[in-house]
Amino acid sequence: MTVIVIDIIAIVVVGSLALCLRPDRRGRGIGFIRWFKVGGLVPLGLQVCVLTLFGIGEMASGDQSGAGHLVTLAAGLLLALLAWLRPIEGGIGLLLVGAASATQFTDATARLILVDPQLVAGCIFLLAGVAGWRAAAPPSGNGS
Repeated sequence: MTVIVIDIIAIVVVGSLALCLRPDRRGRGIGFIRWFKVGGLVPLGLQVCVLTLFGIGEMASGDQSGAGHLVTLAAGLLLALLAWLRPIEGGIGLLLVGAASATQFTDATARLILVDPQLVAGCIFLLAGVAGWRAAAPPSGNGS
């Protein structure tokens, strides 16, 4: 139950951030940063597939608690959108939601499905954002 509350809070916060903030233009056009961002979407895409399968499968069999998986799915999709548009903020958001979810799960399978993709993707997006900042930073030095 706590995970669903965390996901609902994440949906509200991340949804409002994604709608209010403009995309981060630093590092735009640099190939390896784009590949970092695409690589960050891979674990989230796998998580989306599993949660969609669980949610729809449970609801189709008559168990309405499968809708809880769709709430987690919505939070993951919004976090992925924010991370794509703003890699630093999205990476931090993914790490925070993943860390908060990690405290709720002791089962290795549940952690593999619900926690690890967010932590891995958060790290990758954070690296992409930092690389974008470094690429856009003016060269430092005194010119000597």
